[in-house]
Amino acid sequence: MLTVLIADDEAAARYGVKKALARQQCRILEAADGTQALQLIQNEQPDLVLLDIHMPGQDGLSVLRALDNQFRGEIVMVTADDSLDSAIECMRLGASDYLTKPYEIEKLRALVRRSEQRVQTERELTDLRQQLDRQTAFGALIGVSRPMRELFAKLPKAAAAPLDILIRGETGTGKELVARELHRLSPRCDGPFIALNTAAVNESLAESQLFGHVKGAFTGAASAQSGVFQQADGGTLFLDEIGDMPLALQAKVLRVLQEREVQPVGASRSIKIDVRVISATHQDLTDAIAQSAFRDDLYYRLRGLELTVPPL
Repeated sequence: MLTVLIADDEAAARYGVKKALARQQCRILEAADGTQALQLIQNEQPDLVLLDIHMPGQDGLSVLRALDNQFRGEIVMVTADDSLDSAIECMRLGASDYLTKPYEIEKLRALVRRSEQRVQTERELTDLRQQLDRQTAFGALIGVSRPMRELFAKLPKAAAAPLDILIRGETGTGKELVARELHRLSPRCDGPFIALNTAAVNESLAESQLFGHVKGAFTGAASAQSGVFQQADGGTLFLDEIGDMPLALQAKVLRVLQEREVQPVGASRSIKIDVRVISATHQDLTDAIAQSAFRDDLYYRLRGLELTVPPL
């Protein structure tokens, strides 16, 4: 049974959530302020926390900072303010999603169902790790390093967060495998996973590969073709070796990430897309930014979350 903590100073709001989840067979805990919420999180270890940002005394952001990403459950922030900046700040502090008041009942129930799936997945991963530990302990050939186990432990929460992800790691460490696992564990798992190595893209055709083109857009464009952003609509787009992307193209990718729409080459209208972008690089992009080889605004847009794959 899923344990859900409702942390909200408004008694009516807590009652409304309890009523909405009455058929979900959840164990419900309640906190009227941040201090009480912290105590219940530490003592009860709930699976899902609905945490109001604005509470008297210790507010939701203070609770997140106090937990310091050490809480293994899922935290969903609740606010009457749908500011993107505050939402991103919450994600970086460890929240996986946010809801706005008044609650959308179906979205709330969908969050609970997603949390139930996450808990089940984590249990399966725990069982698998225990099996691997036993095999290693008996001298079997299978073995997993501690840094890789730490990375695996982060994947379910990272996969559930509605943010783009930047993966760093040396060449050959399996960054695409990590991206595929993030897609598999995410709410987008039923959508497409499209991978593109940007270092291998022909510069003259790069815009067409990324954004698509209409018939007759250029010599040889005998028919319309969708780009990888459109192909990944409803799913995940993996852009490998993002640090090798030319600056001119970086500006156009940034616009797509900001607007969540693409304009195929030769088209007069843009097309809305729903894509999560996971990018990867072996470079230190902060050095590339210092050398004016990579856009800092694109860097911060790509790294809603950042994961590092340890060297082999």
